[in-house]
Amino acid sequence: MRHFWLIILIFFTTFSLFADNNTVNVEMSSQKANGNLHNEIVPEVTYDPNENTISVEFEALGSYTLIVRDVDGQVLHSVPVVTNGNSYSYDVNLLPENYYVITITSVDDGYIGVLETEAE
Repeated sequence: MRHFWLIILIFFTTFSLFADNNTVNVEMSSQKANGNLHNEIVPEVTYDPNENTISVEFEALGSYTLIVRDVDGQVLHSVPVVTNGNSYSYDVNLLPENYYVITITSVDDGYIGVLETEAE
C-alpha cells in the first residue's frame, strides 16, 4: 500500500512541475533577511519557456524585487514587484539547458528558488 501512495505522490509531483504549455513551477523557499527560515505564504513563481517569461503571484502585500541570477551569480534581471494578490509576468531572456537562481526580496523577507531550463 505504501508503494501505491509513493507512486501517486511521484506522479502528482512530476505532473505539477509542468503545467499547461510546458510552464515550469519554481519551488520557492522562504527566508528572513537575517538568514533564518520562517513559515509564510511563499510567492508562486512560474517560467514559460515558450514566451520566455517569469510570472509571480503573491498573496502578501508589499514591495519586492525579483532578481534572476545565472549560476555564476551574475544578475541578469532585476525588476520591482508590487504584490497585491495578482499575477504579473516579466520578459526574461533565459538560455535553454541552464540553471538560474530566482530571488524575491524586500526589506524584511526573502524567497529563493532554482529554475532549470531545458532544451527546446
